[in-house]
Amino acid sequence: MHAIQESNFERAKEYATKESQQVILLYSIFDGKRNENEREKIKNAKLEVVDHAEEGDKATVTILNSSAKQQETLQLVKESGNWKISLTLESILPTYVAPPGIDMKSMAPGAVTDSSSMLPDSIPVQ
Repeated sequence: MHAIQESNFERAKEYATKESQQVILLYSIFDGKRNENEREKIKNAKLEVVDHAEEGDKATVTILNSSAKQQETLQLVKESGNWKISLTLESILPTYVAPPGIDMKSMAPGAVTDSSSMLPDSIPVQ
């Protein structure tokens, strides 16, 4: 999370699951649209761990984010013996709602081979 706070997205990818790479890329695009005051607020936010739970190769960590003034629950997954953060669009953009028929897991790098598979079923493909 500190790497994301510092807008160091290449470093953030090192601490994220393979499936989270695309989400970090999208977040970096949104970050590029922020003004300097917004970036400073995020960079200076204090993150405090308030709870955690581990079950096998999965864990949750609840943090208090002073910038957002709310608790956030982070999902972690063990990959090759290391804990990695598992990000979804919903986890970084809480108001995001995936369009009907779009499976966000199919958005992982290398997962989509035919762009027509990204269209909702109600849209005919010619």
